[in-house]
Amino acid sequence: TICVWSANMMKEPQKRVELGINSNEIPVHCIYFPEGETNQFYLGGEDFNIYSAKIHTKKQNADNISDKFTGHLGSVLSLHHHPTISERKSDASGLLLSTAADWGIALWHPKTKKDPVLLIDGEVEYYDAQWSPVHPSVFATCNGNGQIDIWDIAKETEESRYRIEADKRALNKIRWSHDGKRLLTGNSNGVVKMYNVDKEFYQPKDDDLSKLERLLKPSKYR
Repeated sequence: TICVWSANMMKEPQKRVELGINSNEIPVHCIYFPEGETNQFYLGGEDFNIYSAKIHTKKQNADNISDKFTGHLGSVLSLHHHPTISERKSDASGLLLSTAADWGIALWHPKTKKDPVLLIDGEVEYYDAQWSPVHPSVFATCNGNGQIDIWDIAKETEESRYRIEADKRALNKIRWSHDGKRLLTGNSNGVVKMYNVDKEFYQPKDDDLSKLERLLKPSKYR
């Protein structure tokens, strides 16, 4: 069940949405609303799947689930939709980033494919992942070993570009500052820390977005 709340009335939710397919409930681990979206959102399930769902449906009693995406082999731990960075229309704007308990990091293009466009095999559980708000091909992850990894998939898809041995405890959450120059993490003991980021990761080059597009659809951009 998803509960929709209003900040003006926190006594009870405005709406409850039962999530399931053909009366089968979906065990939800995480949810994410893309930028500017208030109806359509994504679910990360404990059944290893990602779902596209809507709070409001056109038909009464219709399933709120509209699509299912399969590729992980463990519970989906985090989801993050690619932010709008460039003024020009780009296929990258539809990218969805996910991490799961199978130690995998996956990139999806939900509008065109039901399976990942890129699957990275990790070495530990990545509890959270976030796209950079300013660099189109950069994202950051945090993991159960207390490490921060910064990835640039326009340059390398098999391993991160930079790693910070940040904490002795597991890191559960990671977020970028709005200018992409800092990262904030939260650990399993409730401690929040902030880290500076090298300019390589917040000053993109002119061709970084094109490189990302070629990675997504090599046949189209040859």
